[in-house]
Amino acid sequence: MSLFRIGWKIYADVQGDLPLIDFIPVFHRWIRERTFDGPLLDVADYSHVHHGPGVLLAAYDANYCMDVGHGRLGLMWYNKRAREESSGQALARGVRRVLEVASRLEQEPELKGRLRFRASPLLAFANDRLLAPNDEAGWAALRPDLDAVAARLYPEGHRLERDAEERERLAATVWTDSHHTLEQLITRA
Repeated sequence: MSLFRIGWKIYADVQGDLPLIDFIPVFHRWIRERTFDGPLLDVADYSHVHHGPGVLLAAYDANYCMDVGHGRLGLMWYNKRAREESSGQALARGVRRVLEVASRLEQEPELKGRLRFRASPLLAFANDRLLAPNDEAGWAALRPDLDAVAARLYPEGHRLERDAEERERLAATVWTDSHHTLEQLITRA
């Protein structure tokens, strides 16, 4: 069975003051303007939750959020709907999506100059503990597809670091020592 409940997080650097609530009007405008393919449904403010999902933009097939999990601000995307695709295809589609949305957020007038996303590291995770438990078997099943996606993103080399904390969902951080722009990564994704 193909794993489709996967997600990605790209980490952000903030210049000056950027409260999470500043993302709310941007996300509401995206809903009004039908910015993405597929319906954008709602915005939820979780900025009061310590190390939580921050501000969430719910779409029909995925969720986007300015997440502050583990104390690190970043854009998180995770898929909610099955498609006829392999786990590798789902990972590739997801990383492309999070990179495209991060690039768009950097250009938003309300955020421009205050928000930059890093091309490394990226966090990939499986949001399905039944199909992808955080154990050696789950990691062995996910790693080849994740490694292939990372090799396309970072042709000069990369490394994967699995989060082995069993209470957490299966996740791995993708690192590179090379410098890349978001636009370079988008073309490779």
